[in-house]
Amino acid sequence: MCTAKARSMRYRPAPGLARKDATPVASKKFFDREEQERHVDQVYTRAYVSSLVPLKGSELEDFMFMFRPTYAYITANNGPSLVVYVNDSYKKFMALPPEKRKMPRLVADTTQ
Repeated sequence: MCTAKARSMRYRPAPGLARKDATPVASKKFFDREEQERHVDQVYTRAYVSSLVPLKGSELEDFMFMFRPTYAYITANNGPSLVVYVNDSYKKFMALPPEKRKMPRLVADTTQ
C-alpha cells in the first residue's frame, strides 16, 4: 500500500555517495582555472612586462603579482590594450608609498 507521503519522498544517496558525484565537478573547475592561469602566464611574461616598464628583479616580481591581469581581461583585449593596462598599472604602482610596493615574503617556520 503506497501512501501520498511515501510517493512524495525523494531518493537521496548516502552522504558518502553524494560526495563522489561532486568530485569530478570540483576537479574540472580546478583544471579549468589552472588552464586559465597558464594562459595568463603565457601572455603576461616577465620579458614582456620588463620591455614596457623600467623595473628589475624583486621589484618587477612584486609589480607583476600586484597588477596581474585576469583571464577575462587577457581574452577580451588585444596587445595594445595590454600595453595600456601595464603602463597604467605602473603609474599606480609608482604612486604607492615604497613600503606598499613590496609583497610580504614567505618565511619558513623553523620552530617545529
